[in-house]
Parts: sequence; structure tokens; C-alpha cells
Amino acid sequence: MQKIAEENNLAETAFLLQQDDTWNLRFFTPRSEINLCGHATLATTHVLYSELGITANAMELHTHLAGKLEVEKQGSQYIINLPSWPPQKEMIPEVIWQSLNLRPEQAFIYW
Repeated sequence: MQKIAEENNLAETAFLLQQDDTWNLRFFTPRSEINLCGHATLATTHVLYSELGITANAMELHTHLAGKLEVEKQGSQYIINLPSWPPQKEMIPEVIWQSLNLRPEQAFIYW
């Protein structure tokens, strides 16, 4: 999957695999696997409904790194329930602060 994502050279590539009644979804950038990609989840869901004939009002997609994602279809709209992760304190390299001419007390990242 990583090699295909690298070859595609897109921001993210989603891979979907059905195992029995379970849909497994993974996301890759050209360089690494990532936890979650909301727009790729919605695009995958749309393909399942429009091209593969899924008729259920809701479905679960199981991701390798983010766990279970629930998507509900209401008419032509999709509602996705995304996980929430707390921010993590991060050490940002000094060169970044110098280039931005900033001196924050703390920096946090969200995954």
C-alpha cells in the first residue's frame, strides 16, 4: 500500500478491504501511513453507496490507526462521526520560531 501511495503521489490514498461483513480502511501519504483522513473516508463511503450498491442507512469502517468510524447516510448527505484526540505538547525546532518571528510559551499539535 505504501508503494502504491508513493507512486500515486497524492496527499492521501485510501485503501479499502472487505473481510466478511467488515470494511477495513487505511490511509497513506506518499511517505507514511496516517491515522485518519476525513475526506477520503467520505469519498470511500460514497463509492460504497453509489458504485457498490450498499443500501444500509449507516455503516462502520474500521481503520488501522484510528479505530472504528461511523458514517450515516441521510438522503444525499453523509454524516461522519470522527474520533477526537487531545492535543499533545510538542517541541518545535528553534529555526521555525525564528523564521516566524514568534516566541510562544508552548506549542501543541493535534492528531
